[in-house]
Amino acid sequence: MITPAAIQVYQEFNGDPGGFARSGTRAQRDVLPEGEWGLLLDIIQDLHLVQQGLASASYADRLEQRLRVHCSGPEVISALTGLAKANAHP
Repeated sequence: MITPAAIQVYQEFNGDPGGFARSGTRAQRDVLPEGEWGLLLDIIQDLHLVQQGLASASYADRLEQRLRVHCSGPEVISALTGLAKANAHP
C-alpha cells in the first residue's frame, strides 16, 4: 500500500531507486519496501502517460482502479499525480 510516508521516502531520494538501494535505512525500507518502490515508479510513469494524452481511455480507467487498490487515500493519489506532473520520475 502506498502511503504518505512512502511518498516522503521516495521524495527524499528524488525518485532514484539506486540511491535508495545504496543508502536507504532500515526504517525507510520498512516504510517503502523495494517491491513497492517499483509499483510507485510504475504508477507515476503511468500517470505521466495519461496526463500527456499518450494513453487510451481504457488504460486510464485501469490506472484509476490500480490507484484505488494500491493507494491509502485521495491525498496519496493527489501526491502521485503531482509527482507525475512535475516529471519527477526517472
